[in-house]
Amino acid sequence: MAFERAQSWEPGARHRQLLGRRQLGTTVEVADYLGVPVATLHAWRSRKKGPPASRVGKHLRYRWEDVEAWIDAHGVGGESA
Repeated sequence: MAFERAQSWEPGARHRQLLGRRQLGTTVEVADYLGVPVATLHAWRSRKKGPPASRVGKHLRYRWEDVEAWIDAHGVGGESA
């Protein structure tokens, strides 16, 4: 009897809408969004400088609301004064 690998389940747009939340961002997605290398994001996290992240099992995940709040608080992407 062959065993099938369990497929990982990710909520689709309908499920996220029902939950009222956006999908959590991965390190790669957040680094790409901020325009920095993944290594920079890891370095910021180790120095407690970057956007807050949480561990989900062994994975690091970011709430998009926290990323946006961090951008707003640090003036990232705005014009220089």
